[in-house]
Amino acid sequence: MACLRLLRAYASGRYKDIPWGSLVSIIATVIYFVMPFDLIPDFLLGVGFIDDAALIGWILGSVKSDIDRFIEWESTSSSLDENSR
Repeated sequence: MACLRLLRAYASGRYKDIPWGSLVSIIATVIYFVMPFDLIPDFLLGVGFIDDAALIGWILGSVKSDIDRFIEWESTSSSLDENSR
């Protein structure tokens, strides 16, 4: 879920501190996950989501530091927003 929040924050211009490579990787993974065409079709019960899970796990491991940095920014940003009300 943090990846989706990161993409929303990036799209709105609130968060830009992410390398292009990480941003492209996250976007490509989200697109792959929602596309009906897969390496292993999702309708194959038991194995259909293995490629999705493997890709998501690999990408999350690859961009973990960027996601952690975003979560830290998000927590400080939301506390600043609450204090300004």
